[in-house]
Amino acid sequence: MCDIMTEGYTIGGEFTLGPDHHRLKVRGSVSQLAEKYHPGLRFYLTGGGYYSLKAILKHLKSKTLTNRPVLLPSFLCPTVLMPFRELNVPYQFYRVDSRLRPDLDNISEQITNPDKQAILIIPYFGFGFRDDIREGFEKLRSAGSTIIEDRAQCLFPGFEPIGDYLFYSFRKFLPADGSMLLTKEQMTIMPDHDNRNYITLKRKARQLRHRFTVTGEGSEAEFLDMLKQAEQNYYTPGIAEFDQENLDILLKTDVSNEIEKRREYYELLHKQLSGIALLKDTVPEESSPLCYPVVLDDRDKVQALLKEQKIFAPVHWRISMEEVPSSFSDAHLLSSTVLSLPIRTNLPAEAYCRMIKLMRE
Repeated sequence: MCDIMTEGYTIGGEFTLGPDHHRLKVRGSVSQLAEKYHPGLRFYLTGGGYYSLKAILKHLKSKTLTNRPVLLPSFLCPTVLMPFRELNVPYQFYRVDSRLRPDLDNISEQITNPDKQAILIIPYFGFGFRDDIREGFEKLRSAGSTIIEDRAQCLFPGFEPIGDYLFYSFRKFLPADGSMLLTKEQMTIMPDHDNRNYITLKRKARQLRHRFTVTGEGSEAEFLDMLKQAEQNYYTPGIAEFDQENLDILLKTDVSNEIEKRREYYELLHKQLSGIALLKDTVPEESSPLCYPVVLDDRDKVQALLKEQKIFAPVHWRISMEEVPSSFSDAHLLSSTVLSLPIRTNLPAEAYCRMIKLMRE
C-alpha cells in the first residue's frame, strides 16, 4: 500500500463537512442512536462535553455528593477543571502512570466516605481499561463511590461503561459540536443559551480554512485566529443547548463506519510505528481510536516538522505545574512527550503513508 507516496493530503486540523454532506439523509433519531449504543440508559443533550460535565456536577451538588473533593486523574485536559472552579466544587488528583494506568491504591487512600465522594475516570484515546483496572473501579463503585466517566476521547466504543454518569464530546471526532450525557437517573437539565457566538465563529473559521486549503485564498493565520476566537467563546456560564444544525450532522453520520475506519487506520499506523506507540497493544475490537498517540523526546520539534508537511498533530495535553502539582511526575512526563498523530476517515489509507515515512525518518 505504501509503495505509492501521496503528497497532496492535509491530515488533521479542523474537521470540515464533505462536499456531498447536503445530500446525506438523517439516519435515524437521537433516541435511536442512544438506544443502539447504550440501551436502557437515559440520555440528555448539551452543547459540548464541558456543559455535560457541568450538568453532572450541578446534579451531584444537589445530592450533596461534592462536599468532599472529587478525585480527578492527574493526566487530563486542563479545561476539565473549569466546571469545578465555576461551581466551586473541590477536587484533588490521583496518580496515573506513564502508560495511562490509574493508581487504584492511590485512589483508595483518598476516599474517606465512599457514599459521599465521586471519582472521574477517562478511557484515554478511545481505549477501555485493562481488566484489573476495570475491576478496581467497579469495586469502588460497589462500595458506594459515584463514578463519572469522561468519554470525550471516545465515540460510542464497544466496551461497557463503568460510570454512573458518562458523556461524549462529538467535536473530537466529527465536524459537529455537542455532547450526549447518559445515566440511569432522572436528571433535570435545562439549557439556557445556544452558544451562538461560538457556533457562528466556528462556522466562519471552517469556511476560511476550506477556502485557503482548496483555492489558496486568504491565509492560514486568518482561519487560525478565527478558530482561536471561537474557542474563547465556547466556555460560557450556564448550559448550552445542542443546536439543530450540529445535531443533524451527527445524525447523518454513519457512526459504525466511522469507528471501523478509525480502527483500520490505527492498525495501519501501529504496524509501522509500534516502537514509539504510547499504547503498545494492537487496537481492541471494542475501542474507538481518537488518534495514534506516540511518545517522543523531541515531541515539539517533530510536531513543527509535521505541520510544515500539512500534518496537524495535536498535543493531548499540555498541563502546567499550577494546574497539576509537580509531584505527579508521570503526568508531566506524558504532557511533555505525547503527540497525537491524527486519524481522519475521509482520507484514503494511502494518505497515511507519507506520515508513516516522515515519522520513521
